[in-house]
Amino acid sequence: MLLTNLFINLFVVLIVAVNVKFISSTCHTFTSNYTVCELWIDDVSDFPSNSQVSQACMSGQIDIFPQVVCTKFNNLAVISASKLKVVEIDENSFSDCLKLRKLDLESCGITEIHENAFNSNRQLEILNLNQNRLVTLHVDLFQHLLMLRELHLDENPLEELPDEIFKPLASSLERISMHNCNVSGVWKAKWLQDHKNLNYVDIGGNKITEIERNSFNLRQEIFALLIDDNQLQVLDFMSFGSLKSLQYLIAGGNQLHEMDFFIFKHPENLKFADLRGNICANATFIDKFEILQGLEDDCFKS
Repeated sequence: MLLTNLFINLFVVLIVAVNVKFISSTCHTFTSNYTVCELWIDDVSDFPSNSQVSQACMSGQIDIFPQVVCTKFNNLAVISASKLKVVEIDENSFSDCLKLRKLDLESCGITEIHENAFNSNRQLEILNLNQNRLVTLHVDLFQHLLMLRELHLDENPLEELPDEIFKPLASSLERISMHNCNVSGVWKAKWLQDHKNLNYVDIGGNKITEIERNSFNLRQEIFALLIDDNQLQVLDFMSFGSLKSLQYLIAGGNQLHEMDFFIFKHPENLKFADLRGNICANATFIDKFEILQGLEDDCFKS
């Protein structure tokens, strides 16, 4: 009897294990040309090729992102791998994903990306590399991403990024986020001048003490500027120019004691300004603008 029960229990365990393996990777077709696959990374090689798959959600753990994903599903437009643990992206990982438009690699634990990793992804519009372990990025990494609109690099321990790395994105980039990236000292970002379509910049949560003069271009249509929780002491007109389209200025949590009047030359567009926790000793011009009224207490608080 004991042996019989043991056999039955073992049989049930095996059945459950097989079923879990079977359902770990699934595909759902919504229309004739819209199919989403939830893929466990170990199962991809066993899957039949499917040119109708447009979106893949990856799970599992692997050292190098495998080329077979894009080989099997060569019409992928979206790859979401935020549930995938992977150390490295090599030059072939996405080489067969020629129609890729959005690539989400957030929280994967990536430490290295090959300089040619995105050479074939010329239609890529959104790249999310948030919350990885990237210390540096090769200067040629984005050289073929001429359609990239959004670049997210938050919470990577980036020590330095060469100005030239952003040059290929000058005509396309609209949004860049480098929140909490361990950037310190003077933020040298004259490369921003060439980005005419840039409208959202987030460099908050770093250790920036100064923003280099002429970093922003007067022709830019930046509507949101996040520079909060740094170590800035001065907001200088020569650094920011007259940001005529600015609607949201998030500058709280710094050490500001001086702000240039001309930064707010176009207050009619400003919808929200966060200056919490700053000294702002000579920012007496604040009461000139109705939108900034009510911030004096925080601004002058020592």
